[in-house]
Amino acid sequence: MNCDALSISIEQFDTITVFRHEHPDCDALGSQWGLCTWLRDNFPEKKIYALGSETTDQTDFPKSDEVSDDIIRNSLAIVLDTGNAERIDDKRSPLARKVIKIDHHPNIEPFGDVILVDTKAAAVCEILGEYFLSRKDCKLSLMAAEYLYEGLLTDTLCYATSNTTPHTL
Repeated sequence: MNCDALSISIEQFDTITVFRHEHPDCDALGSQWGLCTWLRDNFPEKKIYALGSETTDQTDFPKSDEVSDDIIRNSLAIVLDTGNAERIDDKRSPLARKVIKIDHHPNIEPFGDVILVDTKAAAVCEILGEYFLSRKDCKLSLMAAEYLYEGLLTDTLCYATSNTTPHTL
């Protein structure tokens, strides 16, 4: 998957808001916190926010950020693991100056300015892991990797699903 548009957009924006689906599972939360952590590690001058009001009892993730509409209006919004706009936990992502959708589900409802969908991936955490490792100019911290691992492990049912491939591992 060509992620040039993602790299260019990250460079262009000073504020990035990261969204995920309602009733979040570990792929939604792992990809959200993995991306936020990776962005904060590699772009400390940028303002990075994880948005969504719902929590999960599956595991322990940090609490989401609370931001004003004005912050979102001036941001790049990245929506993760969400097949349709109605399922986004925080409905304000369309306010953003630019919206990028990253998903591994079939692209039945396209939304956003840039759509990065890889239906061969077992989880969004797999897509992000591949992207992070492709960025030779950036580092992947243990914390970011652990978030991705947790999402990947749970979305593949401990690597037992049929979409688990050598690439996934």
